[in-house]
Amino acid sequence: MKRLFALLCVLLCVLITLAAPAMAEVYLEAEPPADWHTRPLMRLRIFRTAQSDAMLLECGGEAMMIDGGLSRFTKEIDQVLRTQAIKGFKYFFSTHPHHDHIDGLNNLLRGAWKVETILTPFAVDEREERLQTMVQLAAKQGVPVVTTRNGDMLRLGSATLKVLQLEEASSDINARSGALLVRYGNARVLLTADITRSTQSFLAQRYGDDLKADILKAPHHGIAKVEQSFWDKVNPALVCVTNIYKKNETASQAGRAGTPVLFSGVGAIILETDGTDWYVHQLPHTN
Repeated sequence: MKRLFALLCVLLCVLITLAAPAMAEVYLEAEPPADWHTRPLMRLRIFRTAQSDAMLLECGGEAMMIDGGLSRFTKEIDQVLRTQAIKGFKYFFSTHPHHDHIDGLNNLLRGAWKVETILTPFAVDEREERLQTMVQLAAKQGVPVVTTRNGDMLRLGSATLKVLQLEEASSDINARSGALLVRYGNARVLLTADITRSTQSFLAQRYGDDLKADILKAPHHGIAKVEQSFWDKVNPALVCVTNIYKKNETASQAGRAGTPVLFSGVGAIILETDGTDWYVHQLPHTN
């Protein structure tokens, strides 16, 4: 009987291991292997845009912008994009129409960057001034604006992106903002825009352990504490905060969990993965 019980325990442990998603290792400010840049990589740049969101995701020769930050940073972002030899974008993902997220995207559209599709969780006819500006700019360039739904799947190169957003009606724009769970091999990064604690709770209940990610981009610039059920499901090895402050609610929460935190407001964060490992470093005082 004891032998049977031990065998069942071993079998249960194996099944739990198989059910749990394989995760990537995160190396912070470490030198990657010599052949690193000969491997197919996914690359995420979180721009230095103070308390605002602007991110560039690249994989398999395709690129997308996830928000565009405050207007005053557009020139710097434009310069970086040209330095990186970006020719155009498969997607612009506008998480929500607040100025610290959408204004930079609208400026890039004014700069005649080529974009195949603009994605947003918001209906194109909603009476949000900045959203309507985006819709008008897109129309002039013949770029479709598509309203996403919770659970939508996208591809960028070999990476898959799942859209996570509130399904019920809400007057809170932040609560309705769109998050992205990005996967490349065993590597996962969760980009959470400004989702509120109520939205975090909804997603934790809806997706459970599937929210697990190696890296979390803190919701709403780290201003508020992350909903504990959401934090527990994500269980990140690294947190990135799109803010300039070294002391805020998410940073304190991460500190208590022993999780390292990087602030993009003091220097752009570069995250690269081959699907097995992440190598992360921060650029000092530059985009």
